[in-house]
Amino acid sequence: MGKISFVLNRKLSFTRQEQKSKTPLPIYFRYSIRQSTTLTHAIGFNISPEDWDFNLQRPKNRMHILAKEAIKQKQANLEKYFTEYDFANKAVGYTPSYKEARKHLDKFYSNGEEEEQVTFFGFIDQFIKDAEHKPNAKTGKPVAKNTLNNYRSTKANLESFQKENYKISFDKISLDFYYDFIDWCNKKELSKNYIGKHIKVLKTFLNEALEQGVTTNTAHKNTKFKILGEEIDHIYLTVPELERISKLDLSETPALNIARDLFLIGAFTGLRVSDFNHLSAQNIKMVNGIQMFKVKAKKTADRVAIPLHPIVLNILKSNEGKPPKTIPDRQINKHLKKIGQLAELNDVESITKTIGGKEVTKNYKRFELVSSHTARRSFCTNAYLAGMATLDIMAISGHRTEQAFMTYIKVTAEQTAIKMAEHPFFQGSTVSKATSKS
Repeated sequence: MGKISFVLNRKLSFTRQEQKSKTPLPIYFRYSIRQSTTLTHAIGFNISPEDWDFNLQRPKNRMHILAKEAIKQKQANLEKYFTEYDFANKAVGYTPSYKEARKHLDKFYSNGEEEEQVTFFGFIDQFIKDAEHKPNAKTGKPVAKNTLNNYRSTKANLESFQKENYKISFDKISLDFYYDFIDWCNKKELSKNYIGKHIKVLKTFLNEALEQGVTTNTAHKNTKFKILGEEIDHIYLTVPELERISKLDLSETPALNIARDLFLIGAFTGLRVSDFNHLSAQNIKMVNGIQMFKVKAKKTADRVAIPLHPIVLNILKSNEGKPPKTIPDRQINKHLKKIGQLAELNDVESITKTIGGKEVTKNYKRFELVSSHTARRSFCTNAYLAGMATLDIMAISGHRTEQAFMTYIKVTAEQTAIKMAEHPFFQGSTVSKATSKS
């Protein structure tokens, strides 16, 4: 049945050199339920390896270890509590699950044992509250509304997990918890990318707690504690499709007309919706006879200058020389579905994604997949296929590496081959020049 032990910093073995270290490490209780399943929990005390008896798994009898009696008492209480639990299960031939053992540990603390001073969810609440008022440390700007919503969403899902499974604390974050949480998300039929978002936010919470000294647990830094994700085949709209949308007569539906114009500006500038939906006359500049948008990107704070495509110029002309007025992002996405339908974007696309841990393929008409983000992806892809220099496109799109950019755009192998065929190398001109020189 179960085996009870106490270790430092979750490590099962230390070299002789490591055993001489004077750096304090957290003491962990371990309950091996079965060969592949172990419950671990920090008991709330730190001690240096030099002061730890690795054979007895207890503090050495040294005068300077002020908390040694308290440590030994805590160990004795845990050992007695789980030994009785183990005997009771053994008497009926039962092996508890990880979740059952974790709940039993929760009872140990709820029966009067002192729990961690800063609770897991208490810290998250404070983290979110701070984020609502403090600027982003990287950009110096307020934390984006979508980011705050992601924080709250992850917290809500973690609370639901706790309610249905076991109590979460900083010390209980482990690979076992990681796999339990993913399993729970899969049972809720969440997509792989959505689960990955929650794990990413969770790691943000834990990194901040670690930096503030609220916890010493580094389990989330394990390479196996990874952010899940998969590449979804998002669509882009071709230039002919965009031109078809631009020619729609939407004069009788002002809301659709504004959403269409905003989307087209995004599709021919590469701006994010947070930028193309908040343009003003002040963003329009004339430099050396070239009319352009000059924008400070809301997300990255990068300053970009983008020459205006004829379709964008027509939109400004029809709007008394100004960009369209701002409308809520959600309304843009709602209207774009209708606009795509009117433009007869009816070709079928098969989209495969992992939901509930299983690959699911579903067919959609193209207009059903159009969103405000399709604009930026369309710009990057169309500009690349038109032969614009990758670095120039990246200067507008904000991609930091060419690898990230190439993953973002939607270009088939055949399209790349056609683009390459236009290069002088495949036209034979470079070969001819090299031959003539020799």
